[in-house]
Parts: sequence; C-alpha cells; structure tokens
Amino acid sequence: IGANTWQSSGAQPTPATAAGLQTFVIELPNQEALATIKERLVKHGVAMKERDGEIDVADPWQNKIRLKVK
Repeated sequence: IGANTWQSSGAQPTPATAAGLQTFVIELPNQEALATIKERLVKHGVAMKERDGEIDVADPWQNKIRLKVK
C-alpha cells in the first residue's frame, strides 16, 4: 500500500482529471475475513457500499478501496 508520507495532512482529494491512484483492491482469504472487516467498519461508522459480495470504502483522499474475497 502506498501513501503520501510528506505533508499530506489536510490535503484535498486529487482532482478527478489528475493522474494518480484512484482505486485499489484488497483480496481477503475468505468470507469470514470480509465479515470481520465489515463489523469493524460498522463499529467505527465508516461509510461503505456493498455490492456483489464486495465492500467499497474510501480513504481520506477519496481513493476507492475495494475489499473482496479471492
């Protein structure tokens, strides 16, 4: 996982027309692992979208993170 490690605090999301990371996928070993992460997201009030057995969330810069079972 890559991150902007210098002076990103308070940075705005990248404009839609700019080059850069927009989406990445984290593949989990099984449905139980996905359910565990979903529980944690709900517990912490993280906005998410569920579709076709996958979960999409966004980081603070609005990059989409897709969580799915291999």
